[in-house]
Amino acid sequence: MSNFFTKEIQTTIKKEVVYLEGVIDIDADYFIQQIEKGIVNSTNNYLTNVKGFMTSWDYFLNDGKFREVFINLINNLEYNSCLNTSLKNEWSLKHCWGIKEVKGNFTTKHDHLPSTLSGIIYLNKSKQELIFDEINLKVTPEKGKFAVFSSILQHYTERNLDDIPKYAISFNVYI
Repeated sequence: MSNFFTKEIQTTIKKEVVYLEGVIDIDADYFIQQIEKGIVNSTNNYLTNVKGFMTSWDYFLNDGKFREVFINLINNLEYNSCLNTSLKNEWSLKHCWGIKEVKGNFTTKHDHLPSTLSGIIYLNKSKQELIFDEINLKVTPEKGKFAVFSSILQHYTERNLDDIPKYAISFNVYI
C-alpha cells in the first residue's frame, strides 16, 4: 500500500471575498428580548460553533421587524456596494438566529458554507471582537454595527471577558 497515493498537493490558494461593514438603525431592546425568549428552550445552546446561548437557526426568519431590517440592509448592499446589482430579487435568507455570549463564552473558528453571504448585526457594545484572520480584521461590536461577508471567510471570537453579555443576530444568504 505504499503506492496508494499517486499525488499529494498542499498549497495556499487565493479566494475572492467581500467584506462590508456599516451601521444600521435597529430596535436593539426588542431583539434582545426576543433572543432572551428564544434561548430558553433552545437545543443549540453550547452545541454549535457558538459556545454560548443561541436561538434556533430560523428563529428570526418570520419576524416582521427583522424582515424590515434585512430588506433595508439588502437594498443598501445592492445599490451602494461592490456586490453585483444584477442579482436583485435573487436573495434568499435561509438562516437567521440570535446569540448571547456571557462572560467566558466564545465562538470557535468556522465558516458559513454553503451559503453565499453571511452577516451579523450587533445589538449592543462589547469588547468581544469578531476576528477574521484571513483578511487581518477585527470587528468591535457596537449597537447597530453590521458586517456582511463572503461565507467562505473563517471567523471566530475569543472568550468574552465583559460582565455584560454580547447580543447579536447572525444570518446566511443564498443567491
